[in-house]
Amino acid sequence: MKKMYYLINNEFKGLYRVVLVLVLVLIILQQFLLIRSIKYYPNRFERFELLFSKSGCIIIFLVCFFALCGLCIFNAYSNYTESKSIYTLLTLPLPREYMYFSKLISYSMCFLTLLASQIISAWIGYGLFYWYVSSQQIATNITLPVNNGLFLAFIRSDFFRLILPFGFMGFISSLAVFISLVCTIYYGVICERSKRYFRFAIVILNLSLIVLSLVHRINSLTVLGVYESNYIHVLTAAIFLTTVFIIYDSLRLIKKSAIV
Repeated sequence: MKKMYYLINNEFKGLYRVVLVLVLVLIILQQFLLIRSIKYYPNRFERFELLFSKSGCIIIFLVCFFALCGLCIFNAYSNYTESKSIYTLLTLPLPREYMYFSKLISYSMCFLTLLASQIISAWIGYGLFYWYVSSQQIATNITLPVNNGLFLAFIRSDFFRLILPFGFMGFISSLAVFISLVCTIYYGVICERSKRYFRFAIVILNLSLIVLSLVHRINSLTVLGVYESNYIHVLTAAIFLTTVFIIYDSLRLIKKSAIV
């Protein structure tokens, strides 16, 4: 386990600085957009989740998310440039599975950091929103946000429910999407490096399943957080099965040294 820890630590060293920058950009820009977008209406304010969506905060998250995807891909390709560290990794006296899982764990830590930062940003943004509403004394019968407004925002918002799901099935679906996305990103690099271009069909298939799962979760979730059909169960199972194949095939290609 010490060897695995060393590899994870080594991988994360090359990522955490950029991840920290992305986190700061995410939080700062979202607070700036929220402050600019707060509009006062007679005797009422918009719900926080609507304000969050209309302000462009979701776009900021998506930009940071895709930037992080690009960072993970760049990190994987960095093993093939200049120092050619991929050869060093493959000749280390440890199982090659360690190299594969150390990258997956490092990438997962980066994405979890981004997701946690989004939750923190929403919490800070709601605090600013609540303070602004409370400070308005224009109307005597103004309706202030309820004390659990942030909790209700996470329940009502499609975006927040994907990041922080409510219910067991929502959690399993989000977990499947998360694991599958991380594995698929690295698998795409492995397929390109090993020149198994036809395997990109698996990458496209898995990404399509992820998109379908997210779209279905947004469209079919009821007010009580219960899915209207069992279609989400089928999609989640398909994502898990495809991810298992991706992990198996990735390990097989790495063990055969096909990625050099």
